Amino acid sequence: MQSLLLDRWSGKKCFMVASRALSIAFVDNPRHLEWTTHPDSRFSEVAILKCTHWLDIRGKIETQMLSPGTNYAAYLVFKLLNDTYGIKTLNAMIRIVNHENENEAAKRATKVYMPSMSRFFIKNKTDPLYEKYAKKRGNGWMEVQLGEFDNKEGDDEEVEARCMEIERLHDKSGLIVEGIEFRPPVMNLNITLVLISFCSLIVCCMYQIECESLKTSPFCCNFLCSIIAYVEYMVVFLDVTMNLYQDSNQ
Repeated sequence: MQSLLLDRWSGKKCFMVASRALSIAFVDNPRHLEWTTHPDSRFSEVAILKCTHWLDIRGKIETQMLSPGTNYAAYLVFKLLNDTYGIKTLNAMIRIVNHENENEAAKRATKVYMPSMSRFFIKNKTDPLYEKYAKKRGNGWMEVQLGEFDNKEGDDEEVEARCMEIERLHDKSGLIVEGIEFRPPVMNLNITLVLISFCSLIVCCMYQIECESLKTSPFCCNFLCSIIAYVEYMVVFLDVTMNLYQDSNQ
């Protein structure tokens, strides 16, 4: 089962692969996994991790189903029960199935951080770990990015997104999985804003020094700083707009 949406900002295709269409360890064992309805889900069923020591979730999609010439990211869409335990970090990766085997992909897996019910969410987008932490979506669910890939023009490949915890074999419980979503990642404009601010400070200082040494009017320097400040305000406006759009798009 899959759900198709169009990205409101770019018009690109976004697909969510439902939990029923995912490959989940112990999927047929009711002691480890339970299937149930959820009022907040777009699908008829979601998977609830009851108790297991081996957590392994995979989702695949054909690149021809996605928009060509587009950078995509995969997101695990989930919720946590109040009594969740044993799920703090996962190893995540994305691989092109015909170009890389499972073992090779597992070696370059990156750690992503799942929230507990009392853990805060990182809101500072300039934090180096921002993309590695789970985030709240606008529809009541949470998501964590598993990785990114480029869907090049004319590609006909199969992409697999995977998250797992199979190294520390302690009990894990309480994860509600709605699916894995493939969509273009939202640009992090706050990093751009920091770079613009830093560059503007250097440029203004250098230009001010030059104006003073040449005994000329600082009008040009002030004008340049005003232009850069206007660009910064526009970046902030776009950042807020895209955050509101992302929430409404989910």
